[in-house]
Amino acid sequence: MASSHCRTSMSISQLRIIGGKWRSRKINFLPEPTLRPTGDRLRETLFNWLGPSLRQARCLDAFAGSGALGFEALSRGAAFCQFWDNNLKVVKQLKETCQTLQAQELCQIEKADTQLLLNQSCGTPFDIIFLDPPFANKSLSNTLDSIFKNHWISPDGFVSVEADASDKLDFGLNWIIHRSKVASGVQIHLLRPVE
Repeated sequence: MASSHCRTSMSISQLRIIGGKWRSRKINFLPEPTLRPTGDRLRETLFNWLGPSLRQARCLDAFAGSGALGFEALSRGAAFCQFWDNNLKVVKQLKETCQTLQAQELCQIEKADTQLLLNQSCGTPFDIIFLDPPFANKSLSNTLDSIFKNHWISPDGFVSVEADASDKLDFGLNWIIHRSKVASGVQIHLLRPVE
């Protein structure tokens, strides 16, 4: 989290959207202990990697937290973003942010257990899925297996994975690493499903 762009008070924190139609708009998020929004530099790197793939994309921000990744995607031209988080207070804040940005028609926000939902079959796959679980969450390989097995990602889609830099990640055989970067104690990977 870049300190120059993130302010913390006793009850609310802020970060800014860094590109697109909402560039420089600040969004509020709750300073929960497990919540660490993706910093500006890594977010910029990720969205540069995604580039034109964002236009009219259907996105899923699983483990949404601040919603930084989903709202950034919408700002840069995604058609829709589904936000999931299992913390009711976080979900309420995401809904407030959606209203502030007047993006109600572009968002669906749910209190949800990501892994339980991903264990079900998906009706319409997403073009981009953002996975930024709490660093204490050690079930990433199960999450990726469920995404692939239950058709949550389109065949030419991308899954963004963020984890602590010291974690040894196993993406399994269903994923190709398209791009990777490690910075500021965080590793980020852009994956594509194997055809």
